[in-house]
Amino acid sequence: SQTKNIKASIIIVNYNNAKYLKKSLETALNQTYENKEIIVIDDMSNDNSIELLQKYKKKIKFYVSKKKTKFGSYNQINCYRIGYAISFTSLSTGECLK
Repeated sequence: SQTKNIKASIIIVNYNNAKYLKKSLETALNQTYENKEIIVIDDMSNDNSIELLQKYKKKIKFYVSKKKTKFGSYNQINCYRIGYAISFTSLSTGECLK
C-alpha cells in the first residue's frame, strides 16, 4: 500500500516535563508503524529533560530553544512554525497530508 511509504513525524513538545518524557518517548518509539521519525522540541527545560533526551539521541531528533519563548511547551510548535527560531518545516522530513 502507498501509505507504508509515507514517513510519519511524531512531534513532542516539552518544558520541565522529565517525569513523563521517558514514557512519551517510549510510547512513540514503540509504535508499530516503522517509517517514522520522532522530534522533540524543548523550551529550555531546567529539570533533567535535556539529560534524558541525550540518552535517546540515536533514536530521536531533539531541539532546545536558544532562548526561553515564554509561550510554554504546547505553543512551542507554533513558535517554530512562524519562524520565531527556525522553520518548523525544516524539522520534519515526513510527508504533509491534506
